[in-house]
Amino acid sequence: PGEAMSVKAKVAKLEQKARADGKFAVAATAVDLLSNLDCMDRQINLVGAMHGMGYLQNSLAPYWKEFRTDEAAWSQRCLERLLDADRDDWAVAALLGCQGAAVIALAKALGFSAVETRDCSRYDKPDVRFETLFKRNQGRVLCPLIEIGFDVKSGVVVDVVRARALSLDDEDWQVGQPIGHGSLAYFMRASLPHGAWRMVQTEFEPNDDKPESDDA
Repeated sequence: PGEAMSVKAKVAKLEQKARADGKFAVAATAVDLLSNLDCMDRQINLVGAMHGMGYLQNSLAPYWKEFRTDEAAWSQRCLERLLDADRDDWAVAALLGCQGAAVIALAKALGFSAVETRDCSRYDKPDVRFETLFKRNQGRVLCPLIEIGFDVKSGVVVDVVRARALSLDDEDWQVGQPIGHGSLAYFMRASLPHGAWRMVQTEFEPNDDKPESDDA
């Protein structure tokens, strides 16, 4: 009971501050969580909304600790929400900070297949290794598509992408071949230390570092 009250007080304080700061998505998800503190979906919504509104890792980490006592269950629920959801960027962001290898294994258990692995460099930090996975394909169209990017040293997820579909430029592409350039539809991305993007369509460039965007 004491611990539950501590979490409740923390979320209530966050709601008040978020409202005062004009971060109404965080305030709304906090209020919703206060009505049922044990609801994982509502916990995911709060963490995802916090990231989307620009809260940094030092603010997110206490909530990761509170809510992710079973990180596998948390990650699986986020992935389940991403199976058919084109606009659930909160579930995308809620995977940040989890262990990449475990998230990828859970995605495969849900029926995703890995199609490519690549490393992207960061000038001041270890490389990020991206695993690209898809659920099914119709020829050169892979859908839905997720990418899990994790720090190669710590293993922590620092970048997540989900798209309704990847349409490859290579009309003759077949499963098992390397993937090339293409177009992503209904694209969502979240990254650490900050960044959230959602676009109707964007290019897919597998051999390049991920492009930045001003769209949020």
